[in-house]
Amino acid sequence: MEIFKKKTTEWKRENGLKSINFCMPIPLLQELDWWKNNIGSTRSEMIRAGIRMYIKHKKGQLVDAERQELQNHHLHKLNQQRQVQTGLLPDY
Repeated sequence: MEIFKKKTTEWKRENGLKSINFCMPIPLLQELDWWKNNIGSTRSEMIRAGIRMYIKHKKGQLVDAERQELQNHHLHKLNQQRQVQTGLLPDY
C-alpha cells in the first residue's frame, strides 16, 4: 500500500490558506518565539490571532467613531428643533 504525501501547496489550497512573507524586527521575533514556547502555539497561529485582534480593535474604533458622530448629529438636530420651537439659542 502506497502512502500518498500531499505537497504543502495542495494542503494549503484545500484548507484555504495562503503563504505570505514579511519582515519583522529581530526583538519582536524573539518575543514572539518566547510567547510561542510558553503558550505552546505556533508562530503562524500567534500571528493570525494577533492580526484578528488588531482588526477587531480597529473595527471597534470605527464603530465608536460612527456612534459618536451619529450622537452629535442627533444632538445638533435636537438643538435646531428647540431653537425653532422656542426662539432661544440652544445650550451647548
